[in-house]
Amino acid sequence: MHPDVANSFNNLGAHYLDSKDWQQAHDAFARASSILIGRNTKESSEGQTAADLKVHGATNPFPGAIVAAYQLAETSDSQKAIALRSQAFEAAQWISDEQAARAITGMSARIAAGSGDLSARVRERQDLSEQALAIDRLLISVISQPNAVRNQQTEQALRTQASDVANQIRELDRLIATQFPDYAGLVAKMPVSIEEVQRRLNPNEALLLFATTSRSTFVWTVTRAGVRWHAASIGAKQLAETINILRCGLDAEAWTETSHACAEKLGRDRPPAAGDQLPFDLDRAFGLYQALLEPVATDIEGKELILVPSGPLATLPFQVLLTERPAPNTGRQDLAKAPWLVKRFATTVLPSVSSLKALRQVAQRSRAPKPFIGFGNPLLSGNARNAFDVDRAAQARLRQSCGLGPEPRMSQSAQRGRRSIVALSGGTTDIEQLRHLAPLPETAIELCLVANSFSPIKGDVYLGKEATEAAIKSLSESGRLEQYRMLHFATHGALSGQARGSIEPGLVLTPPATATPTDDGYLSSSEISGLKLNADWVVLSACNTAGSEASNSEAFSGLARAFFYAGTRALLVSHWPVNSEAAVTITTGATSAMTAHPGIGPAEALRRSISALTAKGSENAHPSVWAPFVLVGNGSP
Repeated sequence: MHPDVANSFNNLGAHYLDSKDWQQAHDAFARASSILIGRNTKESSEGQTAADLKVHGATNPFPGAIVAAYQLAETSDSQKAIALRSQAFEAAQWISDEQAARAITGMSARIAAGSGDLSARVRERQDLSEQALAIDRLLISVISQPNAVRNQQTEQALRTQASDVANQIRELDRLIATQFPDYAGLVAKMPVSIEEVQRRLNPNEALLLFATTSRSTFVWTVTRAGVRWHAASIGAKQLAETINILRCGLDAEAWTETSHACAEKLGRDRPPAAGDQLPFDLDRAFGLYQALLEPVATDIEGKELILVPSGPLATLPFQVLLTERPAPNTGRQDLAKAPWLVKRFATTVLPSVSSLKALRQVAQRSRAPKPFIGFGNPLLSGNARNAFDVDRAAQARLRQSCGLGPEPRMSQSAQRGRRSIVALSGGTTDIEQLRHLAPLPETAIELCLVANSFSPIKGDVYLGKEATEAAIKSLSESGRLEQYRMLHFATHGALSGQARGSIEPGLVLTPPATATPTDDGYLSSSEISGLKLNADWVVLSACNTAGSEASNSEAFSGLARAFFYAGTRALLVSHWPVNSEAAVTITTGATSAMTAHPGIGPAEALRRSISALTAKGSENAHPSVWAPFVLVGNGSP
């Protein structure tokens, strides 16, 4: 059925919603949803490259369907209320289309295919799908130009490329279907039922799905023992404002000379002075916990939390919420004793509910033989006129293998700052701009400590002149990168909106003397996607590797999505530039906890490491220091 019909039913549902005719609204939104889901199923079965559900124009019936179902459930008998809750749970999964979720599903399908020719064909099929999507986006951009500047020759070339790729996909689908009949079902974008989530959960886990509408935030709490569904009276706009204010107390870059947002929000004439703590709003942190989690406090007590956030919630680490009302006038010396959520709960973030199914169904723990490989301490010069940078660049040159060099001085701001990276034509990074980023000699300590925490086999570390884009690509092409269960990158990271002129997010490595198409010192997300991994988790101890590239983009960065696609089951990412000293303490503490207690997973190991750091007090107790890291993916043992 044509999407315009879905749009008509969606408009009708909105009309009934405004008049509080919940049943009529529910029925209209259900009709609109059914049409869109039907089109998605048809496109998937035909093997089209853009098979994900498309919300055509303004047609998005799912938030309205959730609101209508909740209101109906309030006045329905228990059996109907349970059915409405289940319907709304599945509707919430259609609201956003996460590329990171699709990457997890694809990775799991490759694992299910096993090794050999079949796995290679599945990877080739997925790579072609990514290529087709890129061609689609480029074609849309080209045909959207004014008629006076449109290039018919370019359009035709892109259409030919799209047709060729589609033919290759169809042929691969035919071959895969005969050898791997379950493949289509594994990669199809379909919601997961509450009952299936319960089957996938461990007894000590609770999954919380959040869906934000204009007036409310709906929360489903699912455990093995039961389900609870509640609505918090905080809509999308208020939620975004609350989280933005909380982030003003977490991310120092929100107070830069070019950003006045935090000063305006908090009514301050100037940013905090150097050395002063950021003004984290404890009352708001508790208020958000009250709205979202306190209604299910008894359900989640003693459990590890698997969080599926959406919208603004995806930009805030839940561990900074307070589980009790803060004491009046809580000061610097009291933050270590504050009732942070991280003290009670290990948390893992998933980009979608379907990611739980993908990770638990087929993505078993890696059987790679080697424990660890790390890359960091890129050789960067910093500002040649800054004595501090000159000193740290010299320290970095001394620390090109574990056990060498003096203890480095931490950066003046104690942060890995985000600096501009200018792209040349064709997307090749400007080597000189890259070379002048701040040196990071302490990352050598971080990586060496983690590598040495493994026993009896120590990890492998690539530092300084060995930490290059060419080395990583060579390891991948030879199959050696697939032999490691854990990868760790300790360096600068940038999102596409932050690296001035650059097209893609990426990680900074030691720049070569001269840039080439295969090594310009910047490992971009598309290059990461091309790596072959078989990792339990990847640590991105860099700047803001969790955030999205733009305010209207998906919850997790292209970096996260790229590493999932390459083949990792979990990622440790950061929401803002990390404190260098804290990064060393948190990452080494987490890996040491897992080594000492093999029965715990990355989520609990991270919780223990963060809790130990906050207990030290002083500046370590401020959430801007300990809270940037979140675990995305599989956090269980």
